[in-house]
Amino acid sequence: MDLHFIDLNGNHFVVPDAPEGYLRQDAAEVAPPPGPQHRWLNGGWELPALDLETHRAAAMRSIVSHINTITSSALTAYPAAEVESWPIQKAEAEAVLAAETPTLAMAPFLTGVCQAQFGPADDAARLAQLIEKAQAVKANADVWGNMAAYVNGLRARTQMAIMAAEDVAGADAALAAGIAEGEAFREANGL
Repeated sequence: MDLHFIDLNGNHFVVPDAPEGYLRQDAAEVAPPPGPQHRWLNGGWELPALDLETHRAAAMRSIVSHINTITSSALTAYPAAEVESWPIQKAEAEAVLAAETPTLAMAPFLTGVCQAQFGPADDAARLAQLIEKAQAVKANADVWGNMAAYVNGLRARTQMAIMAAEDVAGADAALAAGIAEGEAFREANGL
């Protein structure tokens, strides 16, 4: 069993696999630290105070992680290959919807999606499917774009508030406000 000691100078050390009854004359045995970040300070285990810059950096990582959690539910609802195709789908949908006379050739990817989704069809039926698919893609792209814009602004605003904080408590308050706003956004949008 590992035994933990504090020497006469206040330094912590461990005697690995110490035999039962092991004693030290030059140090006092203490309970192990509660966690790896704890240090022996002022006669007990404490977490050292973080400097403000370190705390700010951790808070900024936390808001990004929180936003990733919020948006991941929208992303994980689709296969990765489909998510990667969103820019192609959006470009083709916009081209089809902007055209006075849309054609299948304008959107080869979305035409392939329609073929895979609906099966065989003549060109007129396929074009109707393509236009309907383009409308759905455009609507989804608009929703995603609005969500991305919002979380981008939330991240930037929260990080600015964290950087402007004059102390650890201020950085914590800025992070808490950003997380609370992110949670409200998640609930309001069913994410």
